[in-house]
Amino acid sequence: MGVYSKPRKIDERDFVIKKVQKVRVVCGQQQYMPYVLKKMLLANAHKGHLQVAFYGDMGSGKSRSVMQIFNAFGSSCFKDWNYKNVLDAFVFRRKEMLEKLNSLYEGGRIKYRIPMICLDDFTFDNMKSKKADIFEDAFMKFWTTMRAGVASVFITTPHFTLIPARLRAMNWLIAWVRKSPNDSKYAEVRYYNYKSLPTGKIVVTPVLIENSQLVELYRYSAIPKEVADEYELIRDSYTYEGINELIDAYNLVESAKEHARGFSKNYKTASMIMTKSQEAVKKKLYSNHPVTRKKLGRV
Repeated sequence: MGVYSKPRKIDERDFVIKKVQKVRVVCGQQQYMPYVLKKMLLANAHKGHLQVAFYGDMGSGKSRSVMQIFNAFGSSCFKDWNYKNVLDAFVFRRKEMLEKLNSLYEGGRIKYRIPMICLDDFTFDNMKSKKADIFEDAFMKFWTTMRAGVASVFITTPHFTLIPARLRAMNWLIAWVRKSPNDSKYAEVRYYNYKSLPTGKIVVTPVLIENSQLVELYRYSAIPKEVADEYELIRDSYTYEGINELIDAYNLVESAKEHARGFSKNYKTASMIMTKSQEAVKKKLYSNHPVTRKKLGRV
């Protein structure tokens, strides 16, 4: 990412920020430093921690908005910053995330602190399930101590409720992204503080600037073409992995159905298929065991 230098003036050319009063865009533009950027600079400078969830419909501009924020941060802090460096801060798979986090340490001691990381399409590898897997248990344990190695962590997801419940129990800054209804060239971002109270109650409040809700508009075309093209290639590669996972899951379910045929009927759900298939396997194994065969009157 380069070497730290004295922060210079923030470049706000990629940002158009407006205030709104009761969801109505106020005439005339008033410029502010991007809201999350200021928090990132503070978290990095004072060993704080920031976690932000960008959620919205597919294609609304979640990743592109984060890229522009990361570029503003990098250009303000690093001497040799290039827009393409934002891709170094994006990870898509669990394996990539682990490699980046593991690089922080040497001999069990932390070498440096990552100023920012975006777990893009977070739910691709980490979508919540009815039963947490062993990775999620370990991941949650690490997340509670992440501040030591990561200043700001961002995730993008189609919806905040798709991430594991234990992760949602923490305090977040949520960024709701949609295509601007006033200008299709921009992604519109509204921020909300998501807090879990000691009573267990969840409180969600909009971020206000001068008693008005802050809306930030990020220009889609602000991302240089070469950066956007490389990002698309990376995304396509893990999307293809998703298709392979679908094929594997389909083959597994079909195999389970075939194996269980004759033992169970009227399958309705995939979970029922897997449950019944495991029962069928046990029944088959036990029925071939000498003791079981005797009990069943087969010997």
